Amino acid sequence: MADNVNKKIHNINFDDGFQEVSINSDTARMIRWNPNDVNFVDRFIDFQQWVETEFRKKIADLGITKSKSFDDYESGTLTALGEEVNQALNKCFGSDVATPAFGGINPISPVRNGNLLFINFLEALFPMIENSIKDYDKAREKYTKAAKKVAPSATHPAFKKP
Repeated sequence: MADNVNKKIHNINFDDGFQEVSINSDTARMIRWNPNDVNFVDRFIDFQQWVETEFRKKIADLGITKSKSFDDYESGTLTALGEEVNQALNKCFGSDVATPAFGGINPISPVRNGNLLFINFLEALFPMIENSIKDYDKAREKYTKAAKKVAPSATHPAFKKP
């Protein structure tokens, strides 16, 4: 451990594409993700498909309706389904967004407007996601055009084959 005392830690700063969003203006509830991650769109589409197929089926299998009370459900089933939603969201965003977004509340809890909590979260965030995807597409197009103009020999030395 003593060997590490005198070592200098170097730091670099660069634009890594991450965005931070506070939840309901509460800076203690921040989510951080990279919407420009080339895999984000695929993960987001996978999440949407999971909601449309598996999640909806599980809700239907539970027989969840507005007229049922909590006494009608087997203990733990709603908690387990909420955890599945949290895990699917975290996988989609590549980080823990569920904890700051929902603050420990089950994401399938109904809210005043009749939506589930996680649906309200996604609807609020969707314009930002959509803009990020558009910005990414513009940047990719610009990069692709620039790359086509560069001669093949202009490769960085670190990437040249020996």
